[in-house]
Amino acid sequence: MEQRYVRGALIVFEGLDRSGKTTQVNRLLQDLEGTKERYPYRGMRFPDRTPANPINIEICDYLSKKKELPAREAHLLFTKQRQNQKDEMERFLQNGTTLVVDRYSHSGAAYSAAKGLPLDWCMAQEEGLPKPDLVIFLDLFADIAKNRSGFGEERFEEEPFQKRVYEQYMQLQDETWLRVNASKTEEEIAAEVRQAVLRVIEECREKPISHFGDKQEETNQLQLAVPHLPHHQCTPTKSQQSSKEPGASLVGCEVK
Repeated sequence: MEQRYVRGALIVFEGLDRSGKTTQVNRLLQDLEGTKERYPYRGMRFPDRTPANPINIEICDYLSKKKELPAREAHLLFTKQRQNQKDEMERFLQNGTTLVVDRYSHSGAAYSAAKGLPLDWCMAQEEGLPKPDLVIFLDLFADIAKNRSGFGEERFEEEPFQKRVYEQYMQLQDETWLRVNASKTEEEIAAEVRQAVLRVIEECREKPISHFGDKQEETNQLQLAVPHLPHHQCTPTKSQQSSKEPGASLVGCEVK
């Protein structure tokens, strides 16, 4: 009998600082614990700050403002950490393990582009890495995020910079993205995320792993300027409709 091709899904959480990514990653991992016989899973985080190697230590020092780096050098440092995990990630996926990742390539590109680097150059450094099957973007106003506990403790936690990061994120959307209103309750977000994740895990079980830089990915990059709003319709709140701030109709949108 021919063996079926079954792989795990690559699920990535993205969003501004203090948007609730780590909280929702942990909630999802708890939810998957109850289905681990059918859906084996593993959590990952980028950047990895465990002092396991010199790259991790240098990244930690940079983010905690103990060390300065030019923007391009910093971007390549973060990219190298992701590239170093490529083979391990693919082994897990090919063996049927779903990876739940707290930040990934889109964060690296969006944050570096917000510092002035070309967005296409930033994404080009990700070529060859597994491409997410689902990107869960926790959608939140920067001026709301700044009021959350701990905001301002790290290098990039400044409202003007976070707004620039958001603008870059919006250029990276494609058909794999699900934008979730991060102003909802933790329980509401978790329920919406779980439903989407279980669907995607099933959908991609017999599909090959795609990678950044694949031909289909190149086609998607030509459509970066066109926002994709998969799975739900995103509409601005009344306060956003009256705002004159660029992009206000997109940030912190209501899910219909």
